Amino acid sequence: MMITAAPPTNQTSDIALPNIILTGGSSALSIVGALVIFCSYSFIPPEKNFTRKLLMYLTVADFVTAFGNMVGMVRYVTLYGTGPRVQNCSGHVKTEEEWLCKTQSFLTTASNMSSFLWTLVIAVHLWASVVLQSDKTKSRLARFIYHVLCWAVPVAVVASIFGSLGEDYCFGTGVWCGIRSDLPHHEVEMLMYIADIAWQLFSYIASCFLLVLSYFT
Repeated sequence: MMITAAPPTNQTSDIALPNIILTGGSSALSIVGALVIFCSYSFIPPEKNFTRKLLMYLTVADFVTAFGNMVGMVRYVTLYGTGPRVQNCSGHVKTEEEWLCKTQSFLTTASNMSSFLWTLVIAVHLWASVVLQSDKTKSRLARFIYHVLCWAVPVAVVASIFGSLGEDYCFGTGVWCGIRSDLPHHEVEMLMYIADIAWQLFSYIASCFLLVLSYFT
């Protein structure tokens, strides 16, 4: 998701064929890549270690995000075609497929958050294993915490803002659904931080810190 300057209520934006091609192509490649990782983990026994298992969970989250974006793209093309479409920022477009839009938005927003959290978990595990020479990150309690943090927390956070999910084409985020574009801009910005940006920043900073710490330790 991308935050732009607060638009006036009559601002419009176009979504054209290149956006559709980029979304469909990148989603398809991500899905294929995820399937390759799934197959390599399933059919190559040496790959079945704990780090690879964590990578599998990360891949599941990325797969859901890619699949959700693909569904959003297909929905968009089905409803509006492949040509440019102007969306009024002050109006929320309701369609018969709105349930699909909200469901897709819920899945992709939660899975995207989950992906960043699993990335952080992998960073913590590698740091503990390499620097501290500890295997406590493999314990049953640690695994339980991982799943609660990386699956339950994203679902709970996104569920708490479910009523704010819908079409967001006005903000130029792509041909998928996200935070509704008819909400006040300051509210959209806050929701983006709650459901996406804050988690990204936390994951980036923490992972970078662990990497630097590992390098100089």
